[in-house]
Amino acid sequence: MTDRAGYISGLRQLADALERDPHIELPGDGREFSPVTIGFYGDDARERMAAAVRALGGRWEKDAGTKWLNLNSVLSGLHIQLYAAREQVCTRRVTGTEVRDVEVEVTPAVKRTEKQEVEIVEWDCSPVLGQGGAR
Repeated sequence: MTDRAGYISGLRQLADALERDPHIELPGDGREFSPVTIGFYGDDARERMAAAVRALGGRWEKDAGTKWLNLNSVLSGLHIQLYAAREQVCTRRVTGTEVRDVEVEVTPAVKRTEKQEVEIVEWDCSPVLGQGGAR
C-alpha cells in the first residue's frame, strides 16, 4: 500500500470509529483553532492549490500574510487550511509608492529612523481562487 493510500485508509478507519463510538474524543486537527493543513510547494504550487480548491468546493477565506497565502474553509464540521508561499501562488503588483519612516541600521549598535520611499504592494491571488470561490 502506498503512503497516500495508507493515509486515506487510516482517515476512513478513524471516521468510522468516531461515528461508531461517541466516547472517542475528536482529534485536535480539524477543529477551529487546529485545522487540518495541506501545504503546496514547488513550481506547480499554484496549479495544485487551485485544483484542491475546486475539488473540495465550498467557500474559502483568504489570508495573504507577509510570507504565506492561507486559504481557510469549513467542510461540514471539519476546518481545513491550504497554504503556500505567497510569492509562488500570487502575483505581486506595485500600485504606487509612499514616503514613510523606516528604521535603518547605521552600525550594529546604532539604529536611526529616516524617511524613505516605499512601494505600496498588493497581492493578486485570484489565479488560485478561481471565480467567486473566496472572500
